[in-house]
This record gives sequence, structure tokens and C-alpha cells, in this order.
Amino acid sequence: MKEAIAVYDITAAELGLRKERARRATGQQKRLGKQRKTQGATPAYSDGRGNSWGGRGPRPKWLREAMSNGATLEEFAART
Repeated sequence: MKEAIAVYDITAAELGLRKERARRATGQQKRLGKQRKTQGATPAYSDGRGNSWGGRGPRPKWLREAMSNGATLEEFAART
């Protein structure tokens, strides 16, 4: 079934599985959607010198170095 769906480019709406109007996103639209989610987000941590980190993924070098010199993560937390 999956192979036939891929070959004939059938959507769930065309199969009657969705009541709402189905809209397929192209690869570019999907990438733009992901970018929109992350753009403009306020960083969770910053050092006041232009370095910032959102709190996801590995800690950046500037933060690791500061913490190895005795700083705490809470010192870099963004003020809201």
C-alpha cells in the first residue's frame, strides 16, 4: 500500500481518511516551517557579550569554559 501511495502521490484526503482538506508540504516548505519555529526564539542563556545558547544540544564552548572557571548555569539564565 505504501509503495502504491508513493507511486501515485495519493493523499490521505484522497483516500477518504481525512475530512479536512489535505495539503502536502514540499521539502522546502517543511524546512521553512522548521526554521520559523526556531527563528526569533529568545535564548535561554547568554553572557551579555553576544554569546547565547538556547538550552538544547551540547553546551557551547564559551559556556563550558565559564563553568569550568566556577560560574554556574543560573548566572547565564535569560531574564524575563
